[in-house]
Amino acid sequence: MKEKFEVLGGAGLGIIGLVFSIVVFAFLVNGGVWLFENFHELFQTISNWVFLIVLVLVVASLIPTIRAFTGVAIAYLTLVWGLFFWLFCLFITYELWGFLGVFFGLVFAGVGVFATAFFAVLFEGEFALAFFTLLNLAIIYFVRMLGYWIASKHKETNEERIVLSDETVIESDNLSTPRMLEEKTGSLYCGACGNGLITDSQFCSKCGARI
Repeated sequence: MKEKFEVLGGAGLGIIGLVFSIVVFAFLVNGGVWLFENFHELFQTISNWVFLIVLVLVVASLIPTIRAFTGVAIAYLTLVWGLFFWLFCLFITYELWGFLGVFFGLVFAGVGVFATAFFAVLFEGEFALAFFTLLNLAIIYFVRMLGYWIASKHKETNEERIVLSDETVIESDNLSTPRMLEEKTGSLYCGACGNGLITDSQFCSKCGARI
């Protein structure tokens, strides 16, 4: 008898947990739809500003010393951009396919609403909107990858280090001439690029700097 009560109690808790999860899920979906319905104009304005800031950061990335900042900033801005676009796709899916369509979209790690929104408008014959959905998703992904790439090209020119063959690390700011390198390491290296030099050379064979 006790085992039966335990089984029934476990089943009851499971049902309560399932109902609670469905209620929370429905609340979140309705909340997301409500947010987009009431604040879509604000989201659009913010997205436009994000796009302009990204353009400015891309141009600023021509300066090598700030690429770490600009690249990471671009990547983070695409998260804001992507969040607003995700709410748009959630709204479209809910309006066209209802709660069930949103459920299938969110099952796939939450990003499935991009796909459900695309197919929902496609099946409705809204080909321009379907193209807009794909184009926005592609742009967000491309810009994010661009941000990561820019960050990877960062150069600390003011603190550039020259690693010599004998594993001696010397700050380039303190190496104004090849002779100073020779005094520190016992070998002759180019003060401009750190390339090893042949004794009595007048020019660096790598960068052409005068010795």
